[in-house]
Amino acid sequence: MKTKVKIAAVAAVLLTVMFRLAMAEDAKKEEVKENKYLGDKQCIACHKDLDDSVKMWEASKHAKAYETLATDAAKKFSSDPQKDPACLQCHVTGFGKEGGFAVDLKDDKKETVAGVTCESCHGAGQKYLAIFAKAKAKKEAPDKKELAAAGLITPDEKKCLECHNEKSPTFDKEKPFKFDEMYKAIKHAVKAEAETK
Repeated sequence: MKTKVKIAAVAAVLLTVMFRLAMAEDAKKEEVKENKYLGDKQCIACHKDLDDSVKMWEASKHAKAYETLATDAAKKFSSDPQKDPACLQCHVTGFGKEGGFAVDLKDDKKETVAGVTCESCHGAGQKYLAIFAKAKAKKEAPDKKELAAAGLITPDEKKCLECHNEKSPTFDKEKPFKFDEMYKAIKHAVKAEAETK
């Protein structure tokens, strides 16, 4: 009889452990869901009156990156650069990802992810925008760690080198990408970040 009780107890413990592992795995899968790209209008809506980031971006080459693919210079590298995945991966936002750029997007959505927009450098915004919105509603500063966990990226040299590298047909080995110099040219004061916890 004691043996049957021990077996039943061990079985109960094993079932509990298996159940908890399964629940943890489901939670992990839920967390891994891809963060959706929202487009630049979401960012511009808050930042246009908040800081200089919108003006800085609009004046940059990043803002016109997709347009450059329609030039004769770009057509030297591809017969149709505005449809070529090799070009699009660095000249648009979120190419091939949820909410990101796709060749067949309607024009009104396409224009929000055409070019190197905010989310190209700062990550897909769906999850971290929700954190900013919640903090704004409470009139509190958002938590930096929570924003980072939700996908907000503070761009660094590694992020820039995803596109500014020798794979680019316009990369000049005589004048390689200099992060410190180029970052100064695109750096913008972001009040929302400065006010985070």
